[in-house]
Amino acid sequence: MNPHRHLDLARRLGHPIRQGIPAVAVLASGGRLIKATEGGALSSARSMGDRKVLEVFETLGPGG
Repeated sequence: MNPHRHLDLARRLGHPIRQGIPAVAVLASGGRLIKATEGGALSSARSMGDRKVLEVFETLGPGG
């Protein structure tokens, strides 16, 4: 198993993991990037609490 297999995808999506992991990328069915987290928005998810994590996800939805 190649541990770097997703790095090509990350590069194609504009490096959403550059500022931290976890990162979220929302893709269209054809693989086109719709939105992605930026600036390490979820890098401290473990200590953020449910509401703060949900707020980040809400920015990825329509109108976010």
